[in-house]
Amino acid sequence: MTQHLSRPEGRIAYSLDGPAAGPLVVLIPGMGDLRSTWRELTGPLVEAGHRVAVMDLRGHGDSDTTFATHGDVVTGQDALALVEHLGGPAVLVGNSMGAGAAAWAAAERPDLVAGLVLTGPFLRERPMPAIAVAVMHGLERVLFWRPWGAALWASYYRGYLNRGTKAPWLDKHVADQGGLVLGAQRLSEQAGIARNGLALHLLRAAAEHRDEAQLVGVDVVEAG
Repeated sequence: MTQHLSRPEGRIAYSLDGPAAGPLVVLIPGMGDLRSTWRELTGPLVEAGHRVAVMDLRGHGDSDTTFATHGDVVTGQDALALVEHLGGPAVLVGNSMGAGAAAWAAAERPDLVAGLVLTGPFLRERPMPAIAVAVMHGLERVLFWRPWGAALWASYYRGYLNRGTKAPWLDKHVADQGGLVLGAQRLSEQAGIARNGLALHLLRAAAEHRDEAQLVGVDVVEAG
């Protein structure tokens, strides 16, 4: 069942499953994706006794499209607000940009984050000439731009991001993403945040709170 968490600029959608007394796990999708991308992980976590919350990003899925701010930091703030609302601490599981948001949240509030699981994390910009960075950010904006954004994203998601064996639910999942273009476009416009600054923030926070948050698992190969 879809529930909503009120935030200053709108509502964040989430679903909650599992025993009320179970340890909390919060799943965060990446940019341009839906919370249903975690469908194959939710069941096993619930069966293992966890309480599992899966959230939509701002302007994505069942979340409101009224948000003016998007990106790693506000997504991390939304995740922390959800943990506080449900009663933490929680293990945060994030993919891509959602992983960067989870890492920020752990650095900012280690008391609310029991651990991290990061897949394809976007934590910093790879060293490259400024012109190359500008081109990449420009391509992100074009990818989500109307009227071709939905078709381009569907092709990219179905092909490049899901190479190899396709999940039986992939086509429906991609079709459900059709309404994400506006939210993803706004997010991509603000996603050119200083990720090198984010990385520095994480390092400083890790030094200050290294005993307060446990790193449960990390995909060490950065995406992007």
